[in-house]
Amino acid sequence: DSIQALQDSIQALQDSIQALQGSIQALQDSIQAFLELISISHRVFDPQNTAGDSYTTISYQFEKPGYIGSVTIFDREGRKVKQLLNNASLPQQGFVTWQGTGLNERKAPTGYYLILFEIFDLTGTVRRYKEKVVAGTQF
Repeated sequence: DSIQALQDSIQALQDSIQALQGSIQALQDSIQAFLELISISHRVFDPQNTAGDSYTTISYQFEKPGYIGSVTIFDREGRKVKQLLNNASLPQQGFVTWQGTGLNERKAPTGYYLILFEIFDLTGTVRRYKEKVVAGTQF
């Protein structure tokens, strides 16, 4: 009786370990999918065009078509600097560039900026991705 109870406990533990391993694998797959989904080129750029790259590029590739997206730039204080896309129909693969201009089309000051990329599909699933970039200049 106690041997059977011990064997049942061992089996339950093995089942739990197997379920945990599946969850870990799913998490690793999700992280890998995220890394492949959104990428930033020119994380440090010079909107004043005095040296180096004068823009940053947000590239994306989705696993399927049919996404709608918005890309918004915020300054380090959380203020909206620029709306690059607003509920736009997105191709399965593409990119968006930011030349470091603000809402008034003037060059944004040097500093850290947050890119918020929000996408949703026809089922209502929403994903939000945040990336940091730096607008710099040559002194």
